[in-house]
Amino acid sequence: MRASVVTRTRPVRHRTLRPMAGQLFEATIARDVTGWTVSIPELDAEVHVVRRAEAESAARECIAVRTGIPISFVAVWIRD
Repeated sequence: MRASVVTRTRPVRHRTLRPMAGQLFEATIARDVTGWTVSIPELDAEVHVVRRAEAESAARECIAVRTGIPISFVAVWIRD
């Protein structure tokens, strides 16, 4: 008779880095003729979007490209 060997593996734990300070950006949004203009004063940048719902993601992408911060660490506070 064969002896059964029981091997136990530990669950894999993924380490998640916490966002660091300074990665929350404030943006303002204003209606224009063809859509919305999202301004990011800290970076002196503007992004144009057609729909209001696209404002936050467009601002996050712009900030990530200009600063080099990974987009998953960028938070945006949109002010009207």
